[in-house]
Amino acid sequence: MAITGTSVDYSNRLVDLSLYPNISTSGIPVIGNADTSRAIAGISKVAQNFSRILLTPLGKYRGYPLLGSNLMARIRGGFVNYDADLLHLFSGESMNVIIFMNSTAPADAPADELVYETTLSSYSAARGKFNLEIQLSTFANTDIKFLLPVIWNN
Repeated sequence: MAITGTSVDYSNRLVDLSLYPNISTSGIPVIGNADTSRAIAGISKVAQNFSRILLTPLGKYRGYPLLGSNLMARIRGGFVNYDADLLHLFSGESMNVIIFMNSTAPADAPADELVYETTLSSYSAARGKFNLEIQLSTFANTDIKFLLPVIWNN
């Protein structure tokens, strides 16, 4: 199934269903629940999978001990007291997610579905919620910036 509306040929690619609305390569889309699902591939698929794995507790799934991160456990455990704490935490946990994603990707995965790096461009915190603005780059030199709201209080 070819996906139209892009200059990249998505024929014969595995696609995911988008759980999030408004993921695009321009502007700052907000990750949240979508009203309807749609097929996605490329950098949108990578951004969705990165977010899902980053927010999944490490070791949650039997048989996949390296799937997930300690981001939420550390935030909820009180490890973030200063700006540098969140930047350091995000840097380490996102690197672990990137290593997991790239090491479990199919051998013939396209370059725009392999993460090169992520950065926490900015964030804001208020009333038990962080808004993380994440910049994600792939090995195909494609970039996406998206906003990931994270509720951290119980």
